[in-house]
Amino acid sequence: KPGSSPGHIKMHFTGHTAVSVQTDGSLRVESALEDLILAKPTAVFSDASGVESNASWDPEFVINLDGTVRISVSTVPSGSSLIIKTGRGRYDPENECEFYWSTYFGEASSETVQGNDVNSDNGDMYYCGKTTSNFFPVTTGTAQDVFNGSVDAFVSCFQQPDQKKWGTFYGGTNGLPDILNLDVAYAVKWKAEGDLLYFVGRTSAQDFPLKVENFPGEYDNDQYFSNSPTGWRSRGYIGKLDAKNGKCKWATLFGDSGCTLDGVCALHISSVGTIVVGGFATAGGSTPSEFPFMAGSGQHSQETGDAFIAEFGSNNDLLWATKLVNENSILLSHPTTINDISEDGNGKLLIVGTAYYDDLNTPGDYIPFGGGPVTDVGVYDAFVMRFSEERELLWSRFFGGEFEDLPNSIIGLSNGDFYITGTTQSEDFPVQAVGNASDLIINDLSYNGGESDIFVAKFLNNGTLNWCRYYGSTGTDGQGIMLSTENEFTSVGTGNCAYADAGGTIYLTGFIENGFQPIVGQADCPYFHDVINEGGGALGGGTDGNFTTEGNDVWVCVVSPALVTQFSSYWGGSSLGENNEQGNTIVKGKVPFNNRDFILFGGKTNSI
Repeated sequence: KPGSSPGHIKMHFTGHTAVSVQTDGSLRVESALEDLILAKPTAVFSDASGVESNASWDPEFVINLDGTVRISVSTVPSGSSLIIKTGRGRYDPENECEFYWSTYFGEASSETVQGNDVNSDNGDMYYCGKTTSNFFPVTTGTAQDVFNGSVDAFVSCFQQPDQKKWGTFYGGTNGLPDILNLDVAYAVKWKAEGDLLYFVGRTSAQDFPLKVENFPGEYDNDQYFSNSPTGWRSRGYIGKLDAKNGKCKWATLFGDSGCTLDGVCALHISSVGTIVVGGFATAGGSTPSEFPFMAGSGQHSQETGDAFIAEFGSNNDLLWATKLVNENSILLSHPTTINDISEDGNGKLLIVGTAYYDDLNTPGDYIPFGGGPVTDVGVYDAFVMRFSEERELLWSRFFGGEFEDLPNSIIGLSNGDFYITGTTQSEDFPVQAVGNASDLIINDLSYNGGESDIFVAKFLNNGTLNWCRYYGSTGTDGQGIMLSTENEFTSVGTGNCAYADAGGTIYLTGFIENGFQPIVGQADCPYFHDVINEGGGALGGGTDGNFTTEGNDVWVCVVSPALVTQFSSYWGGSSLGENNEQGNTIVKGKVPFNNRDFILFGGKTNSI
């Protein structure tokens, strides 16, 4: 708290059995579960320009008579701020296991990371998601350093090797009386040209912070926002930040203001620098469309439907926008939506989404689908599409089985092939062997039971399925935040749980339960875990939407183009309640100063 006395800082602990200062100056907080060790504090001075220097004295932990803990300090130079640093010590093993850092990120409420990306120039790491805490670690002078409403989106930047550079809230305050205030960021992407950061999501606030950037072709927010009907529940949005400091350069609502529920879920920066977004805009019935569709020579353009795709230029000008599927879904909780957008090496767009049954079986729907129809009422199928460089629809198809199939990610390769990953509850999912069909490590073609399995599939350039397999155990295994009850809306997760490099190696994350195979890693590496931490399972577990969560851990996996699992590990702690760990986003980057590759992943945990 700048300007106050450091002597007023006190730490109060509950649920512990003892607190003591160790001979090395660290603070030990003992509990029945495990001991928490806070490293010996250090002091740093910061001048008016933000330049830091080490103090000439060391602060110390002191235990007060009432059991609280204070930190002793000495003289602070005039005009300087004092920064006291402590925290749990990090263990960096001195062996062949390469490890950079792992950290909690949040405050005294609930946070979830939902998207991330890496700056290929300097290695900066970006995260986005949502928080319910007004103490969430943001930075003064960014787009928004004050918490608004009850749930705000956030975007944060870490610099190499592991220091927070800046962070910002983004959201409004005043939703309708019966609507939860909700601002969430689903995806974030860095754009090299201009060193910019784009993020997308949805908001239920009627005072969401919009910002006009003075470029030709500026998208007009107000004409779509002001016409929202009485039943309005949320709007999608697109934002642009300065990647160096988190200041907002442009923010617009986007969707169909004639609809009840909008959301922008997917984000892609194309090879020519355009910004491609996708999501949903649904009214739950027959409503005149106000979607800003744009017709063009040879382009697919449609005004009505649920799912949408749109493309913006560098000057924020809308280049192309279309809706997909003629009829709106029956239920607001089941919108047909775009989950992820990618691109092949020839500039063709690859789209994956989730379609609700009503949009699949209605005569006259625009999309000329082919392949496995949905057979049960109330379930989902994936749909896959490829658009030309001129945005003509080249082909599309369903992809799924009898029950709920929820795609998360689509990743295009330079030769036109692509991967799709996600979650399935279908025993008849269209799995397909590759190579030696009897090799069960490569070809897991059996649904493993429980609530769900992860699926990974590879398609060839022409849309032909090359191979598809399950990853799972007898428990609940999946990708992304699959089901949620926020604003009476069923989320289908956004496309952040898979990444593929130029060689076709695929990197995966998700959430898994005990018994998962294959688990492959270096036995002597302390950051390889072949045994799950079953905290929630042992203590009762819980539910998240329709999925049971009993002792889930994050799953991290690296698979070669030949389908050989190179690395796979549990990653989690001992939870005290439901939900446990979820891996929601993964990407690969490179450290500039040593030219080494790293995998960056994030999600949420309630483990201590």
